[in-house]
Amino acid sequence: MFQNLRVSALPVVDKSKRLKDVYSKFDVMHLAATRTYTNLDTPLELALNTIHDKETRQLATCKKSDQLFEIMDRFVTREVHRLIVVDDDYHIVGVLSMSDLMKFLVTTFEGELSRRTCNEKNFHY
Repeated sequence: MFQNLRVSALPVVDKSKRLKDVYSKFDVMHLAATRTYTNLDTPLELALNTIHDKETRQLATCKKSDQLFEIMDRFVTREVHRLIVVDDDYHIVGVLSMSDLMKFLVTTFEGELSRRTCNEKNFHY
C-alpha cells in the first residue's frame, strides 16, 4: 500500500472511523530489522501493539483551526514528518506533511516577493 499510494504512513482508525494509530514505513522497517514477526498474516493491531507503547504514545495531530506557528512547532517538537488533521471527534480530515507545509511557505513567500517587486516598480514610474 505504501508503494502503490506513494505515502510514508497510513492512519489507522477504529470502527467509528476515529484515529487510533499511524502505521508508517519506519514501523515496517522496525519489524523487519528486529525480526519481530516472520508471519506476515499477523493482524496489524498486534504488530502496532508491539511497536508502539500505548501508555506513552501520543499521536501527532492538528486541527484545521490551529495556527501556523502551532503546527510548525508541533513538527519540530514531536520530530515528525506528518500531522494527521482531525476534527473534534478525532475523525480524520486529512494529512499534512512537512513537504506540504514547505510548499505552502515557499509559494506564499514567492507570491509576496513578486507582489513587492511589482509594487516597487510601479512606485518608481
